[in-house]
Amino acid sequence: DVIELSYHTRNTPDISSKTTPNEWQPNLNSVKRLQFPNLDTEIRACVRYSLERVRVNETEHVGIIIDHEKEHDFLFWKEFNRQTSHRNNDLSPTKAQYFNTFSSAQSLADVKSIELALSFLELNQTRIETQKFCHLLQCHQFALGDKELSARISLELLLRNNFSSTTRLGHLQSVMQREGKPYYCPHLSTLLTKFSELSRRPREFLSLSAWAELFTRQLELIGWPRFESEDYLQWQKSLYQLSSTSAIVGELDITGALRQLRSLLYQTPRRIVFNDELQISLVSLDEALDFDFDSLWFISADDQRLPCSISPDTFLPLSIQQEYGMPRSSYKLQLEQANLILTRLQRNTHEFILSHHKYEGDLEIRPSPLSRTIPLSPVPDIGSTNNLTNPLNPVEFEYVQEPLCLPLTSVIGTGGTSLLSNQSNCPFKAFATHRLGAQKLPNLQPGLDAMNRGSALHLALEKLSTKFNHQEKILESSAVIRQKFIDESIEPAIEQMHKQHPDVMTPTFSNLERIRLSNLLNSFLEFELSRSPFLVHETEQQITWDHSLLSLNFRVDRIDKLNDGSLVLIDYKSGKKSSYRWFDDRPDDLQLPLYQLAIGSNIGHISGAFIYQVNIEEVTLAGATDKEDLHPDIKPLAQVRLFDGTWTDLQERWNIIVLAIAAEFEKGLLAVAPTRGNQTCQYCDLSSLCRINDQKNLLDKQDELTP
Repeated sequence: DVIELSYHTRNTPDISSKTTPNEWQPNLNSVKRLQFPNLDTEIRACVRYSLERVRVNETEHVGIIIDHEKEHDFLFWKEFNRQTSHRNNDLSPTKAQYFNTFSSAQSLADVKSIELALSFLELNQTRIETQKFCHLLQCHQFALGDKELSARISLELLLRNNFSSTTRLGHLQSVMQREGKPYYCPHLSTLLTKFSELSRRPREFLSLSAWAELFTRQLELIGWPRFESEDYLQWQKSLYQLSSTSAIVGELDITGALRQLRSLLYQTPRRIVFNDELQISLVSLDEALDFDFDSLWFISADDQRLPCSISPDTFLPLSIQQEYGMPRSSYKLQLEQANLILTRLQRNTHEFILSHHKYEGDLEIRPSPLSRTIPLSPVPDIGSTNNLTNPLNPVEFEYVQEPLCLPLTSVIGTGGTSLLSNQSNCPFKAFATHRLGAQKLPNLQPGLDAMNRGSALHLALEKLSTKFNHQEKILESSAVIRQKFIDESIEPAIEQMHKQHPDVMTPTFSNLERIRLSNLLNSFLEFELSRSPFLVHETEQQITWDHSLLSLNFRVDRIDKLNDGSLVLIDYKSGKKSSYRWFDDRPDDLQLPLYQLAIGSNIGHISGAFIYQVNIEEVTLAGATDKEDLHPDIKPLAQVRLFDGTWTDLQERWNIIVLAIAAEFEKGLLAVAPTRGNQTCQYCDLSSLCRINDQKNLLDKQDELTP
């Protein structure tokens, strides 16, 4: 029987030559066949047709036969969004108010409101995810409503900037109880205290019915849900099912109870309610038999769907399945069923369209053999998706000509060197960041992020440079003394990280960080010995650069004095080495150019400026100078092909560029003009604000329309 099944599935007969007693006879007056180049074009035409039908007739019921397994419903939802110039906040096809659909791959746990309830209940855990708590702070489901909204926003920013990925609820409550702080949230703290008090119990292990009762009381206290819905009724039913398993599962702790509840919700499909007010329905082939449609469109009516391919049960002999006429056991049965379905659908609708697309990627798709006798009708002109008259959920667009400049009217004293670097990279980025205060919410991640590690290394380098403030000291010190100074320099960095992330900096993790920093500092000292003689003149020198309406504060990491008495400016970087394009008209980084301009000749003659790259891959210096003996890897400007001139010439050029960029910022230039196009935009977080991608798409469309 297994051999017979294998032979039967691999040798597909040409069913176009078969005839059945109930063969479908298409009525060419009401049945059409359309062919499209691909699925996207087919769906676009179908959506346009459906919207036009319901626009003309308010009582029209349009049916679209789709394949749920291929996620046609989601593709249709996106196309309806596009053609109606509407954006639905809930990225779920079942929430889009365009059509009814009766099959959903979405489980109850995937519903946003249910997911929110689970996030609230996870506050019972010993450790909670900081990211989820931040989402709860944004939520309007709190019984607080909009109360303390501004303070909750400040609290979220504090958590994202200073907390690790997991924390304790008690720690969060102590933070939000600090009076006088912008994140002071006394009402929220009181609510969370009441929430925690409900979960206090004499025993750690309880039955699932007791847990279900506790969960209900806690959610009522929080204010969930704000209104009853079909999803909420399913939630209540799921809690009842959870309680019913108490005798089977036994007693569990809070973690086990939440795991059981989440598992049950994932196994529960979301129930979808039919909306009589919607004129369009997305249905499967079987579901279509239960409705009468004024017009019906069968999407992807190819030889794979019409008739459906066989799918016999692998655990029963094929001959027995065919003998008893089990569904999908033979091509003859599938063909008979397809003919019966098409006959009934044709009888129950006024206009019946069968469409298919010719290609799916590189694969050519054949039309259904049942529709080959129907002549191909001309494909309707789908035109642009933006010129529908009176679409569903219409949105009126107001076109505004944005000003190119908004001049600065008051002094700006924040931003440091990044203000001018951002202006050099893209004027809009500088405007949005330093005048609008726009920034991406920091992502919370386990452990320490690159910024935390970089700050720790920066502090350790500062301490070590103070101890070894002369190259001769390094040469004269023994390996034991060097390691002692390294260890002493590392401890302030470890203390800083422990203060910022006490939950992360356990004794074991702290030792790992000590080893990492020790390796980096040893490599740093080895590189210091390969340089020409120097003296550490200053570390962490505070500089204020006042220019017109700009008052920028920054610190120069280190200033070294060379044997000839000249000074070189140094800034530490712990990331990967990159091209700063110092010799371009608009450099990517104006840190060193601004340093040398702001310091000027007040502290002595400056003969170079460098980035000290210190990371696990390499330790090196990169910058500009006329000196030939500073380090074997550093080329003097006379040997640099990208710049023709001396260090003095470069200083003059840098000064002109810095002052021009500063004047540009004061003028308020806010053009979306990334200096290096996509390369500049690659790591920018403001694309949703500047809408540069939308601008590019608009320009592309205009180019297409231009004859």
